[in-house]
Formats: sequence, C-alpha cells, structure tokens
Amino acid sequence: KHVHKFASGRVSGYGAAYTLPVFLTVAAVSLWVNATHLQWLGLAHVVVLLKLVLLLAVHELLRPFCLSFGGVCALAAHVGSAANAAALQPWPSLRGGGHVLKLPNALAFRRNFELIGRLLGAAACWRHGAQLESFRLNGLEHLWVRPRGGGATTAESARRRVVVLYYHGGGYALFSPRFFVEFACRLLTQVRSQLRAADADALDVQILLANYRKLPEVRFPAPLDDAMAMFDHLVSEEKVSPGDVVLAGDSAGGGLVLGTLLRLRRARREMPLAALCNCPYADLSADVAVSEHCFISKSMLDAIRDLCVQKAPRSSWREGAMLHADLRGLPPLFVLAAEFDILHRQSLELVQNARADGVQVELDVHAHMAHVFTLFP
Repeated sequence: KHVHKFASGRVSGYGAAYTLPVFLTVAAVSLWVNATHLQWLGLAHVVVLLKLVLLLAVHELLRPFCLSFGGVCALAAHVGSAANAAALQPWPSLRGGGHVLKLPNALAFRRNFELIGRLLGAAACWRHGAQLESFRLNGLEHLWVRPRGGGATTAESARRRVVVLYYHGGGYALFSPRFFVEFACRLLTQVRSQLRAADADALDVQILLANYRKLPEVRFPAPLDDAMAMFDHLVSEEKVSPGDVVLAGDSAGGGLVLGTLLRLRRARREMPLAALCNCPYADLSADVAVSEHCFISKSMLDAIRDLCVQKAPRSSWREGAMLHADLRGLPPLFVLAAEFDILHRQSLELVQNARADGVQVELDVHAHMAHVFTLFP
C-alpha cells in the first residue's frame, strides 16, 4: 500500500533532472570539507564518495515510486524501518539498547551526535535569528540560546528577564546540549511569537541548555547534583530570581526537573515560576512495558535501571524515583506526553500523583506520537 500511495498522483511523476548536478555538487563540497576541516571522522575520501554514491543509488531506486524528493525520503524511511525490524526479529537481543551504556559506545554516541548538533544548530541559529554563547561550569560546557543582538539582560534593563533552564534527555547517559540547539531555537522563536501576539514584549526570554555528568562514568545522583548546581549558578551568579526561571526538560531531563524541584522544596527555597516535563523519565527504578512503536527499547531502560538501582544502595537512586515522592508544594507543572512513548504510563502516573498532591498540573497527550517527538522539526 505504501508503494501505491507514493506512486499515485501527478502524471508527470518525479523526474528529478537535477539529481546528477546536485550529486556532483554535494560530492565536491563534501570532499573539500573533508580535506580542509572535518577529515570526516578520519575516513578516507573514497569512503566519503562511496557513501554519497550509495545515497544516490537509493534515490534512483526509489524515485520511480515517488512524486517528490520528500516522497523518496519517506519511502526510504519506511523501507529501512521494515527491513530493520524483519532482520532483527530472529535476534531479539540485538534490538536491545543496553550496549549503548558501555563506555566506548556511549562516548562514540555523544561524539557523533555532537557533530550533528553543531551542524543543525548553526543552521538553526541563522534561520531563527538566534545567537549561541557557550561557557564552562564544573568542567562541562553549557549553552545560552538568545535572540541575535541580545546579550545578558542587565539589572537596570526595563525588560524582565525570564530564563528557560533546560535539561536535555538521553537516559542520563547520552547526548549533550549541542544536539538540542536546533530545538531550542525553534522553541525560542515560538515563545517570542506568542509573547508578541499577547503584547508581552517586555519579557526577555532566553534559554539555557544545561549539561551534566553522565552514565556510565558516574552514577545517580551525580546528574541531579549538576542540575541543581546549574540552578544555583543561575540564581547566585546570573542574578536571576527563581520566580523568573522555568525549569524544562525531556525524558531523563524531565526527571532532573522533578528532582531539582523536590530538592528545592526540601531546602525550603523559593520555587521556579513553573516547570515543563516532556515525556519524562520519572522513575528509573520502574520496570517499563514494551512499546512496539517507540524507538526507545525496554532493554536500554532495563540497563539504566540495573546500573543505577541494582548495583547501588537505595539512598543513591531514590531521588530518581519521583513517582514514589510526595509532590506537594511544587510549582505549576506542564506534562507533554506521547501515546506511543514507552514512558507514556509514567507521564500519566506523574500527572495523577501531582493532582492528588494538590499541584496545579496540565497534561497534553499527543496521539500516535513517539518519545520526545518535539525534537523532530
């Protein structure tokens, strides 16, 4: 049915007369960049060229079934997904994600997605009129995403500075702030657009992408310690009032949001303005159910649980089990959930517990969506 879907439509079809010129241009640029800047992760020119030839071959094989380049991409994704599922079905263990927690694999994953994030982030900053500013704290790189031409708001400024302190996800083990720059640029553009529509231009909204130490180099609660340290830095060094901070995060970052709020409450400190959890990983001690539609595997979450819970005393990981915590006194909470998310049940339980504890909470469930779908443009 997918072939029929992509083959039906205009009589003219998808000629793609530009294919060869575009391929030659991309090949020339790629080889030049490889030779002068990236060394393409150490690969020889011939490997780069072979990859491009393979992509061209895939394009030409699928082109007769499609009406546009977007159709080729969609059909290629479908064929690849179906082939992957069929090939790995006899070996369920190969579909596991636990291997990514091995140190060499985790480092390679972060390095690869750091490069992808740099490329996507540079394009996004240009497209959305944003500027990126990095700084180091506790040996880690953190990133400010601000409107172009706007720096840190001074105390004398008439505009109220509101900071979205964002903790990225990745099972407490993967990714870095660089990979989330493109998403942060889109978020900043949308927030500023809504503020203009509401005639609230007096607010200067900025996004701080916070970093934290990761598994397997460290154990929980080290990521939460770093999340708390960044909040303290924002308040004490950047002079941002807690009432002008919105805590936000996706997946494991959503867990860091909840953990930070609970630490602030225990210390009887002033709470942030609000909090947002996107498909939160709210209980790393839980045994999650399998989701056939989610790209996050149960084996990966099981490996995280085994690493943090079964191999450590309860005192070290109990702050990562927010579904068992008393949530009274937390600020307004917005939870974004996805129907096909392997953590969908945790999102619903979090909302249920928060409402029972008197927290003002809003739940937004998106049907037929997978884990942290908002990351994809």
